[in-house]
Amino acid sequence: MKYGFNFQVMRDGDARPLDEGSAVFFEEAELTQPHLIPNVGDFVQATAVAGEDSHTITGRVVTRFFAYHSKDGSEHVNFCTINMVLEPADDFDWSKLIKE
Repeated sequence: MKYGFNFQVMRDGDARPLDEGSAVFFEEAELTQPHLIPNVGDFVQATAVAGEDSHTITGRVVTRFFAYHSKDGSEHVNFCTINMVLEPADDFDWSKLIKE
C-alpha cells in the first residue's frame, strides 16, 4: 500500500482548515518501513519544494483522517491518504524540540 500525507493548517478560532495555500502533500513508497505518521499532539514541520519555490508549514497535529482507496484487478493500486490538520504552535518554544 502506498501512503500520501497531506498537512493542512487551521488557524485559532477557525472551524476548519484553510482552503488554499496551506496544504503540503507527501507520497511514501510501498517499501518504506516503518511509515512515519505523526500522532495527535506531535509537532510537525513540513516543507514542499517546487523548483526554486518552497512552502513550509509548522504546527501541532490536532486531527488525522485516513482515506483508503483501492482498485480491483490491478497490482499496487491500494493507496491511503492521511490528512493531518495542524494548529499553530506559536506559543511553544520550538528550540526545545531540536538543537541545530
